[in-house]
Amino acid sequence: MQEGSGSNQENKSDNTGGSVGGGASFEDRADMFAQRVEESAERFGNRMEKQFEPYKRSGNVVWALFLIFIGVMFLLNSTGVVGWNVWAYLWRFWPLFIVLAGVQILVGRSRAAGALVSIFAVLVLLCVGFMSLLAVRSTVVTDWNVRLPQWFLDVVSQTNGVGDELSQEATVEVDAFENVESRDLVLDVGLAEFTLVDQDVEDYLHYDAQFYQNFGGPLLDRSFTNNKLSLKFKQMDQHSSVGVSKSPTYNFTLGAVDVPTSFDFTVGAGSGEVDLTKVKVNDLYIDIGAGQMDLTLSDKSIPSDFKIEIGAGKFVLTLPKTVGFKLNYSVGVGSINVGEENIASIGKDDVYRSDNYDKTDLKVTISAEVGVGQLKIETK
Repeated sequence: MQEGSGSNQENKSDNTGGSVGGGASFEDRADMFAQRVEESAERFGNRMEKQFEPYKRSGNVVWALFLIFIGVMFLLNSTGVVGWNVWAYLWRFWPLFIVLAGVQILVGRSRAAGALVSIFAVLVLLCVGFMSLLAVRSTVVTDWNVRLPQWFLDVVSQTNGVGDELSQEATVEVDAFENVESRDLVLDVGLAEFTLVDQDVEDYLHYDAQFYQNFGGPLLDRSFTNNKLSLKFKQMDQHSSVGVSKSPTYNFTLGAVDVPTSFDFTVGAGSGEVDLTKVKVNDLYIDIGAGQMDLTLSDKSIPSDFKIEIGAGKFVLTLPKTVGFKLNYSVGVGSINVGEENIASIGKDDVYRSDNYDKTDLKVTISAEVGVGQLKIETK
């Protein structure tokens, strides 16, 4: 009996030990379970990485091609080959990136599929780039002696969406306003190309415009107060803010040159040539975004001072050699040149005086703020 009792006690002890050991075994089992989950997750991750590796490779190639394309377009913009208005046309093709993603999924995961997607992306980007170039520079076909099928030209014309080409003329006649002692002229040309010349004619202002139906026509506002004639010219709102790629052109003729005139020019991404050699300029303010403007003044038209603000654009000022000038400037990462001399370094505020500034009675003070653009002053 005692033997049996001992046996039962031993079994009881084993069971008790098993109970205690069971607690330890639970922790061990939990650790083993966590380890197996971690290993399974790692194997699953490796498997998925292998499966999506071709997508990653081809996706990286497509992304690299896209960056190269964007960089080339910016280079063409900054060198003046293509206007900044090309981006309004390029924006129309953003759904093509969804198409490229769909093609990438359809063709599979092989290396050959990745190469196929890359080739397709190159062809798409080349086609879009050339269509955009053709839309903003219609002479590219003749300049490069390129023969294109008519269906391709029709596609470019349809995607351009600017509508019919229109023309308009307007004149502010001398008989419309009497006893004009001074005049303000404000030109806000945006993306347009324009010219302005002063001539010995009676009318205060005349312009002829060529623009496209869906771009919006010009608007000239006239007011007369206290013997001052105010003329404000502005490009009307576009019918749509996206997809307009062809710039309008405006040619202005300023008459009544005996009337002292103040000028305010705002040039967005357009370009203009202004020749003021006869009219007396009272005040002058020029604001250039990403466009370009050339201004020629004479000893008869030179004001006592004026201000220039340049963002990413370019402004060329031509002064007579008889005029001395003082330039108060602030430049970011752009440049300021007087003739062939670069007088401004990055992030510099300073004052520059022409060699003849202290030797002549005809002087002008210029205040200039240049961001990443360029200011160039020439004398003739």
